[in-house]
Amino acid sequence: MKPGSKVYYIRSALGCLAGALCGLLTSSLHGLLPFQAIDAVSVLVAAIAYYLSVLLSRAAGVRAEDLNNPRYLKRGGLFTFILLWLMVWSLVSSLLVPLPWPP
Repeated sequence: MKPGSKVYYIRSALGCLAGALCGLLTSSLHGLLPFQAIDAVSVLVAAIAYYLSVLLSRAAGVRAEDLNNPRYLKRGGLFTFILLWLMVWSLVSSLLVPLPWPP
């Protein structure tokens, strides 16, 4: 597998995992904390997951010299990560938070 593909797939997987974790946090903290605090924690979780993706890419044997653009190790797949994180977060949190009206 190409080194750039490894970086991309690691970022995609961690974006989905971070989104699922943020969705679970949103549903479990719903009503206990204000939405701003929940959102701040979720953004912090995403930032930590993105940093972990850089570390996992290096652990997978990807070096900056192996890529066409050395900055791809830190910036490649950024928008995919953000898109997947937001999509999975909103999907999981909307499916787990109960409806505001009685059934």
